[in-house]
Amino acid sequence: MCASHAMEDRNEPRVYEIGFQLLPTVPTADLEAELATIKELITSRGGQEIASQTPELMDLAYEMSKTIDNKRTHFSTAYFGWLKFEIDAEMIDEIDAAMAVLPNVLRFILVKTVREDTVAKRQRPTRKPAPTDNPENPAADADQKGDVDEAKLDEKLEAIATEEKEA
Repeated sequence: MCASHAMEDRNEPRVYEIGFQLLPTVPTADLEAELATIKELITSRGGQEIASQTPELMDLAYEMSKTIDNKRTHFSTAYFGWLKFEIDAEMIDEIDAAMAVLPNVLRFILVKTVREDTVAKRQRPTRKPAPTDNPENPAADADQKGDVDEAKLDEKLEAIATEEKEA
């Protein structure tokens, strides 16, 4: 690729996503303001938001640390959020540098991506009615289920425990 073609590519808008972790010490009421700060950082450089997620508190897979007021502080939780946006490629270095100095950002990652929604939607498990569920007559349903014989249950549990010990 020639040099002029490489420069031409840097001036074209591209889609990026920034994933970020905010310090868990940020008050919940300030999370929207922190996200707005990151959005402003991008829009002030000509970027356009495509999608975003408000940060949510998560346990970290491993402890992370950040130097705050000349003291190394360790964190096991952080607020995770993301922002997908379109911007000229030449502005990415500026965004990267600006994110690195935000005081409430623990860590971030900036990647080139596609405009399409690539996030797998979380499906909430739905309860399927039991074959004996009878919404019209709950009393009949209770009769069909019957009482549990605790003595038989104890015998079964003892048998299972004995089998596991022998194995």
